[in-house]
Amino acid sequence: MSKADTEKLATIGLLGAVAWIIGLNLSSSLWVIPAVAVNITGTSAVTSMLIVVIPVLLILPAYFVLVRSEPTNLGHFKYPARYLSDNTHLNQFLTTAGTFSFFATVSMFALPLAAITAGDFLNTVHSPIPPITYAVAVLALAYVTNALGVRIVGMVEIFFITLLFVAVLLLTVGGVQHMEPANFAEFFAGDTATYIATWPLVFTLAGGALFAIDLGSDIRDGSRNVPIVLVLGILGVMILSAMITLVVAGTIPHDELAGETVAYVASQILSGPAFVFTAIFGALFASFSTLVAAMTLTGRYLAEPSQFNVYPKSLATENRFGEPMYALTISFVIAIVFLFLGLPFQMLIAGFTFSFLFLYSLVTISGIRYVKRYSDQVERNGANRSFFTSPKAVTWGGFIALPIYAVFFVFLALENPVAFGAWFATLLIGGVYYLVRSRMTGEMPAAVDFA
Repeated sequence: MSKADTEKLATIGLLGAVAWIIGLNLSSSLWVIPAVAVNITGTSAVTSMLIVVIPVLLILPAYFVLVRSEPTNLGHFKYPARYLSDNTHLNQFLTTAGTFSFFATVSMFALPLAAITAGDFLNTVHSPIPPITYAVAVLALAYVTNALGVRIVGMVEIFFITLLFVAVLLLTVGGVQHMEPANFAEFFAGDTATYIATWPLVFTLAGGALFAIDLGSDIRDGSRNVPIVLVLGILGVMILSAMITLVVAGTIPHDELAGETVAYVASQILSGPAFVFTAIFGALFASFSTLVAAMTLTGRYLAEPSQFNVYPKSLATENRFGEPMYALTISFVIAIVFLFLGLPFQMLIAGFTFSFLFLYSLVTISGIRYVKRYSDQVERNGANRSFFTSPKAVTWGGFIALPIYAVFFVFLALENPVAFGAWFATLLIGGVYYLVRSRMTGEMPAAVDFA
């Protein structure tokens, strides 16, 4: 294979990037989170889907200005490492802890969630094979797909997301016909605290689009296309999520959804070819696209910092398609182990949501400091040509959003203490690793650049 062909396989176009980000955020979560949210809080879960878009939009200016100034890979690591504060040690400590925690929690919680969702749906179609067997097979197939390079991933995502839209349409049309007014009577199934606690759970659907900055250099013309990917990803995800949540809330009483996914809802309102198509092309391919997209990230969360002497450089070793196979394999093995633990859905969702909120906060603070301390750089790169990316929009958006994230964090931790403990343990491991490594080697990781 020529060098030019290899470079093509290591990059992704705008359409592939949008499909990738929708696949990452929407796919398997779409078939789990609406059912979990409606079970917890009733019909009001639909409003949660709309409310959580606000804090995402508030921090978009910070993301936009950073990406337009310096598009790069793994922005959730590089931007805070460079701009979070004037204390380089503190920056490296927090980014090492945060990115390790993300790698660990996505491997432990997000990948098993997507895999078992696919397994559950396939089991409803062909029950003799247990869901766990299906889940392992889908996880292994996603691992192989990732090994073929990010361009192949983009092509796969375009195909799967197209089928997902058709499946969502089938489920929505079928659901409208089976909606019962009585199911909307109890708007709040729990108390106010429970309702607020659902916000960070559904927040991952919209907020996950922000991880487009981690493929900045892999997306062709990143400074122009990454902001487009962010906007289209958020809009596409939330429109479909609100539609499915409305169907779930209107067709099945909330107390019947404990421990269930949208597979249960689909089995109640669809039959014949429509159900089979929704189960296979909707849930299976949706979950598979999440696995593929999430694995693309997790491998890079170990490999990219390794290039700056944070982890052993062997973790940055790439195959001929530009994929970090050692890091990818570690993530795959962790996911297989946690898949067999059979953790409840709500814990799986909460487990990786903590990592999302932590990294979003680091990048938002970095964006605020960037427009204030490096205004000449912002001006030179033309990153503030609109009000949306102006210092005022970045600063005020961030100042309003950060307390909201703190509230999300507290309520999510109160409702899911075990998941919080697991997340905090991974954060602690990442932080202790940095401190031990720095003391043993007597040196800091190399300065982060944006090449």
